[in-house]
Amino acid sequence: MSSDTSHTFHLLGELVKINSVNPTIEKGGAGEKEIAEYVTNYLDDLGLETTLQEVEPGRFNAFGTLKGGGEGRILLLEGHMDTVGIDYMTIDPLTPVVKEGKMYGQGTVDMKGGLAAMMSALRRIVDSGTVLEGDLVFAGVCDEEYTQIGCKKAMETIRADSAVIGEPTDLRIQVAHRGVVGVEVETEGVTAHSARWNIGVDAITKMGKFLAAYETINKVLLEKKHPLVGCASVHASLIEGENAISRYPSRCKTTVLRWIVPPETLRAVEDEVSSIFQVLSSDDDQFKASYNVIYYGPPAEVSRDELICRLLGDSVKEESGVEPKFFGASAFYEQGIISAHGVPAVCFGPSGGGAHSEEEWVDLDSVYKASRVYESAIKNYCGVDH
Repeated sequence: MSSDTSHTFHLLGELVKINSVNPTIEKGGAGEKEIAEYVTNYLDDLGLETTLQEVEPGRFNAFGTLKGGGEGRILLLEGHMDTVGIDYMTIDPLTPVVKEGKMYGQGTVDMKGGLAAMMSALRRIVDSGTVLEGDLVFAGVCDEEYTQIGCKKAMETIRADSAVIGEPTDLRIQVAHRGVVGVEVETEGVTAHSARWNIGVDAITKMGKFLAAYETINKVLLEKKHPLVGCASVHASLIEGENAISRYPSRCKTTVLRWIVPPETLRAVEDEVSSIFQVLSSDDDQFKASYNVIYYGPPAEVSRDELICRLLGDSVKEESGVEPKFFGASAFYEQGIISAHGVPAVCFGPSGGGAHSEEEWVDLDSVYKASRVYESAIKNYCGVDH
């Protein structure tokens, strides 16, 4: 094993040892302060211009910029530093263990493997004395696993021409993903004793009408397939009403998740909900409901002809000798947030398994291969000042 390879794997192990559990997911989670400090110190030692940004109390982003020597393109490398919880894991989550070419531990694949690969790629560029024409911006962000406050805050100030996100993709290039809208719906009733049928209005029954209407729409959505990310869909994830058996409930609340495919928008989902309300209220003068959008993660789709896709694809071929593979994902990624700011973004990273489960691991060979691809892509995209 070369010293360069050893450094990459050692760096990954050091990142895994740092507890960066998202505190909004697991009570008492350590948050990202310690890992953000580690990342900024690492980048600072390389000579990058670094910033530690507190997004919310105890929640930090880590930035580093490798300034280019000319007027080349600006590339953003982005990755999240937080992990989901560790209480349920059957392995020691913060003690990296290597066996049969895999490293086990919390966050190894999601996504400290990608972080280590990007950071070690930067180290090789600096150590080689390479001078880029354009700037390279690195952003380690907080809270990806919940509501992406880190990425959203970072994109308020970051300026880049394209972005690569180090999520695990099995060394494929992710060019699209679904988006998701969380909608909280509340139906109104009239409280009365359960025997007073002539007074009471059942808010739960009214919610049943709404859910039945959305189920009809869901059947239509499932028939329309996007070629890369699959179908749009909707389902109810939470529901609550009143807790007394002897009276009519005055309210019922549900949260539905509406998964959207490119080029669907938030406005389309709001119009969809409003249309259901209109139809139901026209048939039932006692139907009263309101809604509130509590979350929006935009979908993403980048053309394979986009420069970052072509140059990253060239880098994959240069480093692996095989043609790059492009694909789309059914889940949501920060790719959509970055692309919504006018920065074409793709995901590319190592292979592994067990994310969000009892035993998480990353394939070490793929971490190093991803790092070499990042290095090549940085040079191809930003340009090298000869």
